[in-house]
Amino acid sequence: MKLPRLLSPLVGRLVRWSPAIRLLSGVDPRVRFVEVDVGGIPYKAAEVIKAGLFTDRTNNISFLSGRRLVPHVSWQYESNETVGDSKNHLVTGAIRLPLKFRRVHAPVASLLTGGGGNHNYFHWMCDCLPRIQILQAAFPDVRDAMYWVPDLSRAFQRDTLGALGLKQDQLLSSADATFLRTDRGFAVSPPIPDPECVPRWVPHFLRETFLPHAAPRAFGPRVFISREDTFYGRRLLNETHVAQVLVQEGFQVCRLSELSFAEQVALFSAARLVVTVHGAGLTNLVFCQKGAEIHELFADSYQPQMYRQIAAHMDLLHVPVACETVAAPGVLRAADVRLSDSQLAEIVARSRRLSQNS
Repeated sequence: MKLPRLLSPLVGRLVRWSPAIRLLSGVDPRVRFVEVDVGGIPYKAAEVIKAGLFTDRTNNISFLSGRRLVPHVSWQYESNETVGDSKNHLVTGAIRLPLKFRRVHAPVASLLTGGGGNHNYFHWMCDCLPRIQILQAAFPDVRDAMYWVPDLSRAFQRDTLGALGLKQDQLLSSADATFLRTDRGFAVSPPIPDPECVPRWVPHFLRETFLPHAAPRAFGPRVFISREDTFYGRRLLNETHVAQVLVQEGFQVCRLSELSFAEQVALFSAARLVVTVHGAGLTNLVFCQKGAEIHELFADSYQPQMYRQIAAHMDLLHVPVACETVAAPGVLRAADVRLSDSQLAEIVARSRRLSQNS
């Protein structure tokens, strides 16, 4: 039977429309919350029977029981900050669940972090992988579950998951499916709710887990990390000159993109002095030996604190170096910088003092 012309647009909308999600309140017999202490910090973990798991892969992670959003373990990013569950875009109607989903016939544990975990090394290491520690503390039987991860396209993602003992057939990428339904789902609250406030247990968890997987390759004690291979920005504009001077002082110049994950672990574990521009590769400070020294080059007006905190947690000496900033309007986070001759001379002097004391 042919539909009247006036009804056809309405029918099309009904086919694409998905009812709004409401925030869970009160008791739901399908939802079990567990509070677990990791490193002296309380985290929420949730198990949901007949669970739905959704992400837009950028700003939204939603854990669902039926048409209800499970609080504490869902996440919404808006206007450059994390907002409460009541402002989750599925709840406000800013986005709708897709009608199509992937059915998973096994328990699923979510390691999703939002857009940062898709490709960024810091977010992967410090926000994605520590969720495994929280999940397994709350639910010991989750070890054999499927793990829903932000992405699997980068070698460091596959290498770290393999080192954790997870098999390829246990892994699901949000790049392949953004909406899952499963008979049993698990999720936890963020390990680092604020990226610039890294809990002490996180870098120690990473060190204890991955240091044994360091490659059997020898690296020197002085390292200059190049950012010539970055696509994001935050380059050192006089890097060629800086590298030439530091090489004369015994520094090894490395591009992290040319090293495997295991080689990066070995590189930082051997380093006594590291010099580089602020970037995700400094997450590897967790592998440095106690007393190592890090000179982190910043734009003079953009100095995030996560690597200073990691250095403090690992008993390292962190030296911030505020460089001349060369930035296009509106992209200060990606600003290129220039190290002055006097700043370079101070790094050289420090390197020589370390040589004398070794």
